[in-house]
Amino acid sequence: MCRMCALISDESVLLADILLRPRMSLVHQSYAARERRALPQGVSPSMAYQQPCLNADGFGVGWYAQQAPLPCVFTSLKPAWNDPNLRNLSEEVRSPLIFAHIRAAGPFSSVNEAACHPFKAGRFLFAHNGLVGNFAHIRRPLLASLNEYAFGITLEHACIDSVVAFGIFLTELGVTSDEDAMDERTADSLCTALSRTVLRLTQAAAEHGPEESLLNLMVTDGQRIVACRYGTAPATDSGDPQDAAKASVAESQEVTSNEIEPPPVHQDVWMSITAASESGDVNCLVTLSENVFAAGSMDGSLRFFHAEQGQALAVRRHSQASGPVLALLFLPRTGDMLHSPASGKMSPRGDESPDSIASPAESTPRSQTGHLQPIGRARTDELPSRLSERLSKPLFLPKADLRSPCGMDLLLSTSTNELRIWDVSALLQDLSDDEVSVPCLLCFHFAPNQGHLLSIAGNLENVLLGFQSSNVFCLHLMNGWARLLQAKTRTRTTRHYTFNVELSKRSSAMSAAAAKFSHHTLLEPLQTCANGHMGFVHCIACEPVSGVIASGGGDGRIIFWSQRQAVCVFNHGGPVLAVAACADSRAFFSGDAYGRIRVWDAASVQHGSKAVLCSGGVGCAAILTLALLQKTGVCEGPPLVIAGDAAGILRVWDSEHCSLLREVSTEMTCCAAATALGMRTASQNHFSLRVVSGCSSGGVKLAYLDLVSSAKILLSPSRRICGMFCQSQDCGHEDVVEFQRLVSLLGEFVALQTVSSDSRNDGEMRKASSWLATKFEELLGATVRISPGGVVARCGWDSNKPLVIMYSHYDVVAAGKCWNTDPWKMVAKDGYFYGRGVSDNKGPMLAQIFAVRRLLQGEADFCLSGFDTETFQENHCPVNVLFIVDAAEESGDPTQTIRMVQDARNDGWLRGDTIGLIINNSQWIDDERPCLCYGMRGVVDFEVAVQGGERDLHSGVNGGLVPEPIFDLVALLGSLVDASGVPTVAGLCDGVPQVEDKDMQNLTAASQQMSVGKISKRLGLQSDSAGPAWLHSLQNPGLEALKRTWLQPCLSITEVGRGPRHQHGRHIANRASCVVSVRTPGQKSADVVSCMKLHLKHEFAKRRTCNKLEINTLAVSEAWQTHPTSKVFCAARAAVAEAWKMEESDVLAVREGGTIAILPLLEAELGCDAVQMAFSQASDAVHLPNERMSRAVLARAVDAIAGTLTRLAAG
Repeated sequence: MCRMCALISDESVLLADILLRPRMSLVHQSYAARERRALPQGVSPSMAYQQPCLNADGFGVGWYAQQAPLPCVFTSLKPAWNDPNLRNLSEEVRSPLIFAHIRAAGPFSSVNEAACHPFKAGRFLFAHNGLVGNFAHIRRPLLASLNEYAFGITLEHACIDSVVAFGIFLTELGVTSDEDAMDERTADSLCTALSRTVLRLTQAAAEHGPEESLLNLMVTDGQRIVACRYGTAPATDSGDPQDAAKASVAESQEVTSNEIEPPPVHQDVWMSITAASESGDVNCLVTLSENVFAAGSMDGSLRFFHAEQGQALAVRRHSQASGPVLALLFLPRTGDMLHSPASGKMSPRGDESPDSIASPAESTPRSQTGHLQPIGRARTDELPSRLSERLSKPLFLPKADLRSPCGMDLLLSTSTNELRIWDVSALLQDLSDDEVSVPCLLCFHFAPNQGHLLSIAGNLENVLLGFQSSNVFCLHLMNGWARLLQAKTRTRTTRHYTFNVELSKRSSAMSAAAAKFSHHTLLEPLQTCANGHMGFVHCIACEPVSGVIASGGGDGRIIFWSQRQAVCVFNHGGPVLAVAACADSRAFFSGDAYGRIRVWDAASVQHGSKAVLCSGGVGCAAILTLALLQKTGVCEGPPLVIAGDAAGILRVWDSEHCSLLREVSTEMTCCAAATALGMRTASQNHFSLRVVSGCSSGGVKLAYLDLVSSAKILLSPSRRICGMFCQSQDCGHEDVVEFQRLVSLLGEFVALQTVSSDSRNDGEMRKASSWLATKFEELLGATVRISPGGVVARCGWDSNKPLVIMYSHYDVVAAGKCWNTDPWKMVAKDGYFYGRGVSDNKGPMLAQIFAVRRLLQGEADFCLSGFDTETFQENHCPVNVLFIVDAAEESGDPTQTIRMVQDARNDGWLRGDTIGLIINNSQWIDDERPCLCYGMRGVVDFEVAVQGGERDLHSGVNGGLVPEPIFDLVALLGSLVDASGVPTVAGLCDGVPQVEDKDMQNLTAASQQMSVGKISKRLGLQSDSAGPAWLHSLQNPGLEALKRTWLQPCLSITEVGRGPRHQHGRHIANRASCVVSVRTPGQKSADVVSCMKLHLKHEFAKRRTCNKLEINTLAVSEAWQTHPTSKVFCAARAAVAEAWKMEESDVLAVREGGTIAILPLLEAELGCDAVQMAFSQASDAVHLPNERMSRAVLARAVDAIAGTLTRLAAG
C-alpha cells in the first residue's frame, strides 16, 4: 500500500526535514515499511500486516511557493531512496505546504511516471493511498460520468483508480476548465466534494459484489488540506468518510514502533446543526441532559437543541428588550442524576436514556452523501419517527410545587444588568410553536447599574455573579426562594426584584435574624483585597470539593476566593476570558487572550500555577471558552477539559494527567462557546465524545470525536543517569537530553537580535520577551508577566519557603564587524559556543532556568514539554524563585526595570522572606579559576565637545587661519591622564574608599597566577616586552593590574566624533566631540562630575582659543559592593566549589572594574544581599567580536546555581 504525507505550516519548511530526515520519513518507508496492508488477490485478511515491504513504483512531491496559487510537482519512477534529484531538491526547496506520495501499484494499475501521485489540476493537488474495490468492472461507467475537463485529466494519468477518484472529485466540485481550477474554494465545498467522491466510488463498487476498498484520500488547494480515511471490507459494514481540514500533519503510517497493531483511526463526524444566518452571535452553551442543550445569543434568543434531531427544538426570547444572553447556568433538581445511566428506562426528565451515545450513522440525519449540511428549525412532524415519539413525551418533568427549587430544573441566564431564572420544563413544554412566550420565574436587576453580567457559576446555595463593573457578588438563592415567589406581581408570572448594591454591602453585616425579610440580604459582595479586579469579570468558577472560587478579569488578573474573601491574586499574562473547575482532579483551568491555559491546584492556589497546558504567546488565538466533562453516568472515560479559541480550534485534554488527546478545527470563524454532552467507551482506551461548539456568526456544530487515552502520556526521557551536567557526552554521568535541550534553546535565543540600543530591533525585542515568557511557562510552569522593562516570572508561591531573586538580561550590544561566523547563528566549535549574547547574558540566564527546573523535578525524569501534574505537585524546589529579566541593561537605563520591580511588589509577586539576589553577569579574571564578584565600579559618562565656526572649512584655503576644534579637543584629552594611564584630574581620587584587609587578601589570592605573559595576552599585546612600564618594572604586576581595575578610578575615551568625510577635498570640521568614561570605585558621582568639569574648563581656558567648550553628563551609575561573608555569597561559593570539584577557598572572591547600573538600585529596592556568580571566562570576548562561552562552564553553571538554591534553603 502506498504512503503519503502532507504538511501545512505558517512558516516555510525544508522538504528534507519532512521527506528525508525523520526516522519514519516517506523515503524510509519506501524501503522499510513496517505496517502495510497486503492487498493482492488470494491473500487472507488475517495476513493484513506484512514485514517489511517496499513502495518502489514511483514517487512524487508537490509544493507551493510563497503566495503562489499554482503548485510545483516533481515525480519520478525511480525508487525514492535512490533518486539523487529528490535529495538535492529536498535540501534546497522550502514551502509552507508540502504534499508527498510514494507508490506501490495495486491491481490493474500501470507502472509509469504518469501514474505517480500527486495529481495536479490548476491549484489543486490530489493523492490516494489504497485501492478502489471492483475497479476493473466500474472503470468505464465512472469515466463516462466525468465532465470533459476531469476526463482529460484522467487520460493524462493512465486512468488508474486513484486518478479516476480525482476526476470524480473535480466533477463534484464543479471544475470544468483551467480557469475554474484556479478559483479558490471553501473548506466546506472541498469536504462536500470529497465525501461525495467516496460515496460514488463505494456505491459503484457495491453493485458488483463485496470487495474491499481503501480510500485514504487527501486534496489541497494551497490554502488548506482536506483528508479522509475510509475503508470497506466484506465482513463489516461501511463506515462514514471523515474529513480533517487544516490538518497540521497527516500521514498514512503513524510514527510508532508497534509492528503488528495498525495505527488508530479517528472516527470524527461533524454536524452543522444551524445555519449562521439564523441568529446572532453565540455567546454561551449549556448542557441540559444527555441529548438536550441550550445556546444563548447576542440577539437575545435562547435556542434549545436535541442532539439526535440535529435542529433547533425551540427558540425563546430572553426578554422584551432583547438584551444579549451573556452566560447560562443549569441547576438540575437536587438528588436527580443529570443523565440517567439506566438502559431503556425513563429518566425523571422524561427522556429515554440509551445504552450509549448513538453513533452518527444511526442518530444523525444527513444526506445520501454523508455530508453534514446546515439545517434550519424543524417542526415535530418533520422529525424521524423514533425521535418524534420520544419528543412527544416531556423532556423535563414539571414541578407542581414551586415553593422549593430543589425539585426543579432551573436555567439561569444573564444579560445587561439582569439575571433571569427559568423553569426548564416550562421552556420546553410546548414544541409545536417555537414563538410561544414563556415567562421566567424571577428576574433580578441591580442598582446602580453594574453593566453586563458577564459570568455566572455556583449552585442553589451560592450563585456567583461577575459584572462588567469589576464587582463579584454571591446570591444566596436557596435562603430566599420561598419568600421571593410569594411576592405579588402584576404579570402573575415573573417576579422582578432590584438589588441595591450599596444596601446589600451594608446588609451583609446585619443580623440574620432580622424580623422583616429583605431581598437585599440575599446578595453578598465578595470582599476584594487591595489588588482586586480592575476590569470586566469575564469568567468565574467554583471548585465544589474545596469551595474555592476563581474569577478572571480583563485586567489580566485571576483572583482566588475562600469563604468569600480574596486569598490570592495572580497576573495571568493576558486578559482572562475563561475559567473552569474540575472536581475530579480538584483543579482550576484558566485561559487568556494570548492562547495561554494554566492549571491551578485548588488545594494550594497560593502556590501559583502548577502547570501550563498551552503556552500561547503574542499572536496566538485567544482562549474563548473552557468546558469540562467530569466522571458521571455520561462520562465513561477520563475527565476532560475542552478549550475553544478564536481561530476555531477545539482541543481536548485529559484533565487528570494534563495530556492533549485531540486537536481539531471546527471550520468556524471562532469557537466562542463549547459544552460536552457525554462520552462512551468504544473499546479499550478508545472513547467516543460528543461535544457542541458555537461561533460568533451564530453557527452551532455537534461533533462526534474519537479519543484514544492512555493512563499517562510520557513526555520525559525513559531514564536519567544522574543530575549533573558535563562537557563530554561520553563521560558516563551527563544528562544528555536536558543539556541538548538547553543548547538548542540557546541557539534559538541567540538568533533573536535583541540590540536594545537600536530602535530598529524593537520587533525582535518583543519577540524575545514573548519567547522567554513561553519558555518560563513550558519549562517551569511559572507565572509570567511581560512589561516594557522586561519579563518577570515567579516559580513557587509557598509562604513557608524563602524567596530567592535571580537577575539577568536578554538584550545585547550590537554585533559589529570582524566576526569569524554569523553572530546571530550560534556555532559550536572546539568546546565553545560562538554567537552574540551566549556569554552576556543569554547562556547564564538559561542556566538559571534549568537549575530551577532540576530542583522542581527532584529525582524524577525531566519533562520535555511542560510538567506532568503528579510530579509537579511534589515541588522539590526548596525555595520560591522570582526571575527578573531586564530588557535594557546594555543601554544603561534602569528606570523601566526598577518600575517593573515596583509593580511586581505592589501586585504581591515579592511576598515572602527574600534571602538573596543572584546575578550571573560578570567575568573571571582568567580562563581557569571560577570567581564570585562582590564589588563593581561605578561610571560617569561625559560628552566633551569643542564648537568652532558655523560651517566646515577647506583645509587648503583656510588652514592656519583659525584654531581648529579638533586640536583643542586633543589637547584637553591629553591633559586627563599621564603616560602610564594614571588620572591627572585634581580631586578625582578624593573620596576613594580605603583598601580593607579583605580586599588585600582577595587581591593577593587572585594575582598569584597572573604573569606578565597572561596579562599581555589578555590585553592583546603582541609580545611580553610590549606594554606599559609598570607591567615590567613591578615585582608583582598582577597585583598592580587588579588594584588599578578594582580599587582605583580610571578615565577612558570610548568614542570620538569625526567631521564629515567628503569624497573630494580635505575639510576642517567645525565641531569635534568625544565621550569620556570615568570609572569610580566608590566616590560620590556628584563630586566626580564637579572635578571633571572644573579640570576641563581650566585646561580649555589655558589655550586662549575662540572656540567654545561644551560638557554634558550622559550617564551616571553608582558603584556596587556587597558583603563577601553574607549568606547568599557563602552558599554560592560552596556550590561553585562543588560544581568545579575544588576547595571552597580556591573559589576567588573578586571585584570587577566594570559597571552594572541596575545592581545598586536593585539591591536597595529589594533590601537583600546579592552575589555575582561569574560564568564568563576572561577570553570570552564579551561585547567584542567572536563572543563565546565554554560548554563546560555552561554545564557546570546549572549545577552551581542549583546548589546555591539548595544551600540557601537549608540555611
